[in-house]
Amino acid sequence: MDEDLQEITKAYSNVIKRMEEIGRVVSFPKDYVIYEYGDPNIPDCYVLLSGAVKVYEYTVNGNEHIFNVLQKNELFFIQTAILGHMPNLTFITMTESRLLRVPQKVFYQELISNHEFALWILKITSGELAKTRRRLREGDNFNITWKICNMLLKFAKQSGTDYDGKILIREKISQQSMANMLRVSRITVARTIKELKDLGLLKNINGYYCLRSTEQLKRHMKIIESGALV
Repeated sequence: MDEDLQEITKAYSNVIKRMEEIGRVVSFPKDYVIYEYGDPNIPDCYVLLSGAVKVYEYTVNGNEHIFNVLQKNELFFIQTAILGHMPNLTFITMTESRLLRVPQKVFYQELISNHEFALWILKITSGELAKTRRRLREGDNFNITWKICNMLLKFAKQSGTDYDGKILIREKISQQSMANMLRVSRITVARTIKELKDLGLLKNINGYYCLRSTEQLKRHMKIIESGALV
């Protein structure tokens, strides 16, 4: 398993390095729509260098359902370039963001002319499928507390900074957006956040979440996994 992870990590590194050679860096402000569902134009391929990109759709009831928040060094629209299938989601920046952009046609030409590049992309795609299966398994097996802890760890990894021995997430995350991502009510999220605060695992500082420590939060998740908390 570790060897597979190392291979995928190496593939990401090699692909990003090559995309730097054939693409260019662009900057987008907060709330910039990179791609909107229904746009007939095939989007270019991107690597997120800094910032955050929200991937979402609106349900039939008009509610926003967030599928993912892309993090640093994540690639997107790769499958679109390979298969020609249009994305069925909207991609929008959550903060000012820097991205590496490669035109779709340039990416596709590199894919068919550079066999090593194609192999790296294949490894990355297999890793993304495994990640999707893991998310589905987490959705079935773990409760809302575990999922919120996991979400906070991801945000801490993406935009966390040291703050008086703690980890301050330098991004304001509303309880409603967390509820949208997890498909639960905002009241459920608020109750869970309060429980984590009562346990001393989480604080709120000027509207920003602050983790007492990532290790303590991970230990709490392990307790949940063991079935001690349901």
